Formats: sequence, C-alpha cells, structure tokens
Amino acid sequence: LSAIVLSFPLPSSIPLMRSLNALPPLDHPECTLDITTLEPLFACPELAELHVTSFLLRPDDAFVRRLAAACPRLQSLRLVPPYHAGRLSEVTLDGLLPLLHHCPDLTELSLPINASLPFSLAFGEFCESSLALLDVGDSPIAAPDEVAAFLSGCCTHPALTIRSAGAHDGSAKPEHVR
Repeated sequence: LSAIVLSFPLPSSIPLMRSLNALPPLDHPECTLDITTLEPLFACPELAELHVTSFLLRPDDAFVRRLAAACPRLQSLRLVPPYHAGRLSEVTLDGLLPLLHHCPDLTELSLPINASLPFSLAFGEFCESSLALLDVGDSPIAAPDEVAAFLSGCCTHPALTIRSAGAHDGSAKPEHVR
C-alpha cells in the first residue's frame, strides 16, 4: 500500500454545504479522525502518499510525530479541512520538525499550522529537506519574522514554495475548496 486518499465530505457536496452556510460537525468527538482512529495507517511503512481532507481531522504535534516515525517514505502529505470553518490547527511549527527529520523524501506538505503559538527557535540537528511545497492554508501567524527564520532554517530546498490562503479565500470562491 503506497497511497491513501480520503475525503469527508465528498468533494461534490462541498459547494452545496457552502451555499447553505452549513457548519461542519466540529463538536462531535465520536466522529474525530485523530491518532487513534488513523493508527492502522501506521502499519504501512511504505506509504508514500497520504491525503486526508475532512472537517473531522484533528492532527496535532503528537499525531504528526507518530506518523513521521511510522511512515518514513512519505513523499506527499495532505491533512486539511475542505475549507476554513473557523477551527485553529493544533499542529505547531515545532510539529513540522519530525516530518522533515524522519521523511527525507517528503516534497509536498499541505497542513494548517498554528504559527501564533510559541515555538522553538532551536532547530536541533540540521538536516537537508526535500520539501518543495508547503501549503499552510489559512494558518495564523503571530511573529512573521521569526516564522520566516524558522522555516528558512529547517526547509532547505532551494525552490521551496509556501502557499497560503488569500484574504478572501473561503468565501464562495471555488478555488479555495481543497
């Protein structure tokens, strides 16, 4: 097994949800896709692509650390909501480090990051990163200069592209739907 793609809700239903201003089921812990729900994926060390698009996804730093250790051959990782629904990510900038250290072939990463929380300016052991695309969606940033220094220190690919949502993404524009 080298690729897994999951999408909840189905991409075809997202425009209808948005037109009805439907709120996603954010307050249903029994439906959460977290580390315990997705743990069977950790038995796939050859996994190269993991794409999960869901409001129910709740990754945090511990989830990312376990995933990075269990799936070192990841090349593309996408853990995103279908569109912004007002929930802040629980993944911090420090949460990126295990992916960069344990997944040397990772070239594409789509993961909202809460860069408004404190993070370490010490990167630890230097490693070269293959990461060429970092899509942070609508991630909040508290200290842009420090965030830039952090990313410059640990994302070493010379052609690194950082993609973020624009100011009006998430309104009714179909290009923001993931």
